[in-house]
Parts: sequence; structure tokens; C-alpha cells
Amino acid sequence: FLRNRAVAADRFQQLLEQLPEFSINRFVAERPENPAQYGLASPQRELHLTDKDGNELHLLFGNESEQGDVYAKLPELPHVFTVAASLDFLDHSAFDLTDKFVLIINIKNVTELTVSTPEVSYQGRLERTGTSGDDEEAQVSYFFEGQEVEEDPFKKFYQEIIGLTADSARPEPVQREPSEDEEKLRIQYTLTGMDVRQLSAQFVDYDRNFYAVFRDGVSEVLVSKHRIERMLEV
Repeated sequence: FLRNRAVAADRFQQLLEQLPEFSINRFVAERPENPAQYGLASPQRELHLTDKDGNELHLLFGNESEQGDVYAKLPELPHVFTVAASLDFLDHSAFDLTDKFVLIINIKNVTELTVSTPEVSYQGRLERTGTSGDDEEAQVSYFFEGQEVEEDPFKKFYQEIIGLTADSARPEPVQREPSEDEEKLRIQYTLTGMDVRQLSAQFVDYDRNFYAVFRDGVSEVLVSKHRIERMLEV
């Protein structure tokens, strides 16, 4: 799965519920001279699962046989066999199964939020007094551009930022740090009560319609420029 994306639990659970109990239906060939006749020379589908103990299941799938089952093999062995399971559950991309939010942070962990472009910069800040931690009795004051504001408009601004979602996976992920000159938008959180002090997402031009999103030096998803423009209008 995409390394910077959290797997959406409900969608992943649905996938697991579709996962059949694989068993060999019948053996076809011990050492086939031509694996291509079974669709296994260049398999179109592959399943690779690893559990918490390191046990692995790795299967390659080929064509459907005349009997209606599916040709399959283990990558490291030549033997061809069939499985009776439907493979519809494999018709999911990694992007289908991941959380689409670009960078979503619980507001209780945020002390400062900055949204900046080459032209403008907006800063929101939260000040907490009284009890600390997750205590609901903590008093929170909200500031925008240095001025104290009401809770509702601040949270509307905040919801627009954390609600930003990716539109598609990047065809080829890129690993590098974008330069400041490339950045068209940066969203940065200053945090409390977490293992990290700051988290940020950087947006750079991908094409005329999309920005590529970088997090921790990796770009895996694209966001519509129209979506960004709409967010900045709030």
C-alpha cells in the first residue's frame, strides 16, 4: 500500500471479508514447458499477504480454465495448479483502500496551523488554559492572523484544511524534497501531545490540472488545483 497513506479501516475490512480461503482445486502440471498457455508467464494478478508473525502467502494468478477455476502458482516453484476462488476481490487499487485525506490532524493536538502560498500566508493559533491533555474542561482561545476570533469561524477554516482529499494516486511515486521555489502551497501544523513537533504537506505543480503532494519527502498522490483554489477562498 501507499507508504504515507493510512488504510481506511472500513474499506480494508470489506476486502478481508471478500478474501476467500484458498485451496488447491487440482494440479495441472509439475514443470510446464510453456507457462504462457496458463497466463502465468506475465500474471495479471498477484496476491502477497504477510501476517504479524511473518508468515507469507504469495500467489500468482493466470487465466480461467475451461472448468471455471483459475490457474495459479507460487512464484518460487514451477508447479501449476488451479484454485476455485473468485478473484473479484483483487480488483482494488492501493488508492481505493487508503484514506484520501491529505493531512488530517485532531484539533486537540494542534497549537498552530499555517497555510502559505508564494503570495499569501494564513496562520491560525490555539491557546489552551486550565487543564491540559484530553480533558474536555480545558479553555481554548482561537486566533487568526493574530486576532482572537470566535470558535465557529475558526473551526470552519480548520475543517476546510483537514478536509482536503487526494483525487488520485500518482502514476509513479517520487522520493525527494521539493525546493522552496517549487512549492505552490504548504500546510503546516505545530503539534502538542504527539511524537512529532510538526507535520506538513507541500504542493507542487504536476500538470495544468493537478498538484503533486509531498509528505516526508515522498509524493504519492495528486490533488485537483480547483480543489485547492476552493479551499483558499474560505
